[in-house]
Amino acid sequence: MRDGFRVFDADTHFQPSVETIVPYLGPALRARVDELAQFKRPVKIGRAGQILEEPYRHWYRFPSREGAEGWGSRPARHL
Repeated sequence: MRDGFRVFDADTHFQPSVETIVPYLGPALRARVDELAQFKRPVKIGRAGQILEEPYRHWYRFPSREGAEGWGSRPARHL
């Protein structure tokens, strides 16, 4: 919280789990959590490649216009 505002880092570098962000959602979006359940995916492999065990945390994964999910569905970008 800063100056009375709740801050959410949405640039995907942090990758917060569903369980982390839901308490910070506003009332209108929190009312739609059940509707968003279809987009929850369990996190079974950690950021460092470790195999995680249940109970899993979850990430929301929304399909692209092409219907694919996540980073691995697109060609690599070379900057």
